[in-house]
Amino acid sequence: MKKIGIIGVGKIGSQLAFEILKDDFVSEIQIFNRNINKSKALILSFEIAALQYDKNILIKEFDFKNINSLDLVVVSIKDSYDPRIKLSQNEFPDWFPKNLRYCGFYDDFPIIKSITKKISEYTGVVAVITNPVELMTKYIADNIKSKHVFGLGSSVDSSRMSFALSKYFDTKICSTKLLLYGEHGNNLFTISNLLPDELKKSIYSDAISKASTIGFELVKKIGYTLFDCIPTFLEDLKWLLGIIKNNEFRSFSYPYSNLVLSQPISFDKEKKEFNLFVNYTIDESNNISEINQNLISLYDKLNYESNAAVNKVS
Repeated sequence: MKKIGIIGVGKIGSQLAFEILKDDFVSEIQIFNRNINKSKALILSFEIAALQYDKNILIKEFDFKNINSLDLVVVSIKDSYDPRIKLSQNEFPDWFPKNLRYCGFYDDFPIIKSITKKISEYTGVVAVITNPVELMTKYIADNIKSKHVFGLGSSVDSSRMSFALSKYFDTKICSTKLLLYGEHGNNLFTISNLLPDELKKSIYSDAISKASTIGFELVKKIGYTLFDCIPTFLEDLKWLLGIIKNNEFRSFSYPYSNLVLSQPISFDKEKKEFNLFVNYTIDESNNISEINQNLISLYDKLNYESNAAVNKVS
């Protein structure tokens, strides 16, 4: 049985904790929220729910001093704001990405930095959910001891693409067969050498476009999304922990070897290490290099701007 910690129990984090509680692969859930009263109230609520579901699970406040007792840490923390309002205010530099996944960056990044300091000695698996997920994942991976930091997000896009294929093309394909590379919610591409034969038609490029807009459309109407993300995130966590088969590929951001973008990853059971998919076509490799360079350049600029703002206040 695994022990999991969740940092940030807002809309997404609390629902994910609840779904983990209902499952049978954890013996302990630790939660952290910047509002201590909220953390205590959530713990009580989860304890009552665990009893109702007849689950013998320890639920407690996050113990940063003994963090390496945890098998996996989920980072889903962000500031309190409505992304739709943030985006409508449009108080951003000209070069800043004007979309719902980036609009809270200047509010969320300082929190991510603070949390990263608290978990800097952690050596287990980290799953990052906070957007923009590829860039937040890179920062955490660069600043903690663990070499197993993953950004979850592109797997959600795969699930949305599976839905788009079913809805608009009447073609049912399991989301784990729809492996993507690129940036969560933006610049996503299928991989020709991993596509099921029935999808090797140009018409299905429309499904990618539809899938990439589903998340944005949901956020525009209800704020940050929830129910379509949670089942995928739950399966992602099980895969990362080896509870479900992880010899097959799954799409994550895994910012090592200077690659920031999301891409398919597998797990070598004998060597006990994660490996990146490498069998790309020349065009795909060139596209990956371009997307990755753009992400790194953006990361450097955002990091610089954030540090400059802090120094100015200081």
